[in-house]
Amino acid sequence: MKRLLLGLIMIALPAMTAGGAAGENLEGKLGLTARLGFSLPSDSTWSGANLSGDMGFTGGGGLLFGVTRNVAVEVEATATRYDMKTDSFAKDGTATVTNLSFNALYHFAEYSKATPYLGGGLSILFNDYSNADVDTVLGVNLKGGLDYFITPQIALNIELKGVISPTAHMRDLTGPYTGGSFDPTSFSSLFGVRYFFH
Repeated sequence: MKRLLLGLIMIALPAMTAGGAAGENLEGKLGLTARLGFSLPSDSTWSGANLSGDMGFTGGGGLLFGVTRNVAVEVEATATRYDMKTDSFAKDGTATVTNLSFNALYHFAEYSKATPYLGGGLSILFNDYSNADVDTVLGVNLKGGLDYFITPQIALNIELKGVISPTAHMRDLTGPYTGGSFDPTSFSSLFGVRYFFH
């Protein structure tokens, strides 16, 4: 699956650099983004045993506002869902991480069809795991991507995003007290579309 994702990225990046309409100045523009993709979660622990996470599905979106020609601020919410399991204990379940992030983005070229960007910001991570109470934690995210403008208002988007966070405490809700550490750190590949309002 990791090779498939890497292959898709390698095919998509060159394809998105040819043809299409030029992008415009971001200043004063409001953009709506919707994305879907895949996430590689970090391992967690439960009662001292390793709790490994499978590749997860991520979806969400956000609002982007252009502060200057190249700089934008973004509010984004995504939810990632994935299975976790351990061979040592019967504590298998499903994890969900909802990431509310506040970011700044720098676009490297204006009036260009393919506009790369870098950014990052603060993430509030609302964590959940089957039959467990998991703390909410703060983290940071770093991202890089490409907007490919097919019209001045619509851009296809590809993004790589990493989230770095401290672990969150987990407490069992169904039986004798056991607990663990939940790690919401992850790396995601996302694909989507942006619509810029005029």
